[in-house]
Amino acid sequence: MHQFSLTSTFLYFIIALTLYFIWKRRRLYYCSFKHPGPFGFPLIGSAHLLTAGPAESYNTLMRIAQYSPVTRVWFGPFFYLFISKPRDVEILLNKSVDKSIYYAKYLGDALKTALLISPPEIRKGRRKLINQTFNSNVVNSFVPAFTKCANRLADELDKVCKGTNDPPDLFDIIMKTYLDAGCETLADVRPDSLYNKEKFLATGYRYQKSVKYRFFKPHLNIDFFWKRSSLRKEQLEIGKVFEDFIKQVIAVKQSQPENKNSKKQFLNYLLEMNKQNNLTTDGLLEEGALMLLAANDSTTPAVGSALVLLGMHPEIQEKVYQEISLLTDDTQDLTLQCVNKMNYLERVIKETIRIFPSVPFILRKIDEEIELDSYFVPANCEILISISQLHRWPDIWPNPLKFDPDRFLPEEVEKRPRGAYLPFGAGARNCIGIKYAMLSMKVFLAVILKRFRILEAIDYKRVEDIEMDIFLFGIAKKGYRIRVEDRN
Repeated sequence: MHQFSLTSTFLYFIIALTLYFIWKRRRLYYCSFKHPGPFGFPLIGSAHLLTAGPAESYNTLMRIAQYSPVTRVWFGPFFYLFISKPRDVEILLNKSVDKSIYYAKYLGDALKTALLISPPEIRKGRRKLINQTFNSNVVNSFVPAFTKCANRLADELDKVCKGTNDPPDLFDIIMKTYLDAGCETLADVRPDSLYNKEKFLATGYRYQKSVKYRFFKPHLNIDFFWKRSSLRKEQLEIGKVFEDFIKQVIAVKQSQPENKNSKKQFLNYLLEMNKQNNLTTDGLLEEGALMLLAANDSTTPAVGSALVLLGMHPEIQEKVYQEISLLTDDTQDLTLQCVNKMNYLERVIKETIRIFPSVPFILRKIDEEIELDSYFVPANCEILISISQLHRWPDIWPNPLKFDPDRFLPEEVEKRPRGAYLPFGAGARNCIGIKYAMLSMKVFLAVILKRFRILEAIDYKRVEDIEMDIFLFGIAKKGYRIRVEDRN
């Protein structure tokens, strides 16, 4: 009898806890009933969709987002709203400044408290410091360094993409060149003075793969299993590689004569802030690793995509070349004034990252309930904003897979909602390196297109043929292969 009483008490306790849990989350359940979404099983929700595996992560997320401009999905006990209504996205990104807890959960073992994943008490001060290093005057001074690195990339294209029907994927080549550009501009060191650059890049790529792999292994989302997993051990080792590389960069930097004209360059400024105790040494290493990685990973696929798209659209490529030819002569290096006048090239880049944004999806955490025009977003809800879907809504972007740079003529931009185009995010946690990314891409593409005519994209005939994969950034599954010939 006594045993029966204990068992009954325990069952009542479990039932009470369950009811309390449901009651606390009632707004989530109510919101869930209001929106369409994929079928979900009890307890596991729509986790069965993840069985497609990491290789299908981009397609899986795109299929979920296509249910509706507002789609609900449960992965186990975790509720997400997929949102791609421009007006709603704009409101939410401007109100919700906290990134999803999953950024820190998935990236924290290697990047610790870097700006991408830093908590609010650290983020504000760090962002204020780093903003100083990406103002227009500083970024504009990088044009000569970008030009030098772009010429190196053009030399590589001359070796591997000319006179062959089977060129290699340019992804690694572009990424190595962009790391050189990052070392010269952000770190103010000569790339040839560093070793282990290839290891740093390979480790960054391995890091992204490990993050994606974890997402598709539900048991690794439970801390008990994660902390005992070989994958976490790998991520801690990856973090050590990042740290060691930045320490090497700093050591090389400190062995060079001080450049008084570059005090506001990223690493120089952070080193000075570290001396003044405005930034911890750990913070210096974390932000250094993040910035060099992000400068590569966000721009490399964009440059690769632009080259492929221009190879498929010779008439647009010719218009870009004509613009470059009018602004430069055969002996003249690019100048800031010339690059700033390349309006058509800028529209080509914007259209490229509309169709293939470097960051196809972003997550945000809603801390308090937000009322929108036709629905509400409950507190403690994770929202996933599908940038790819946002950029392809046919009501806003007619014939969305048509590559048309004139979508970004000023009069066309005026017609669209502000939240319809967000390749760099929006609000307080948008990309800090927008100016850096746009200027570097313009210089790289201008140098290449001035020297070469892209004859074809090897693996693609139409935009629809380009299938994307997602790590932390979107990358074409078949890579970026082109054939070129000299303009002269």
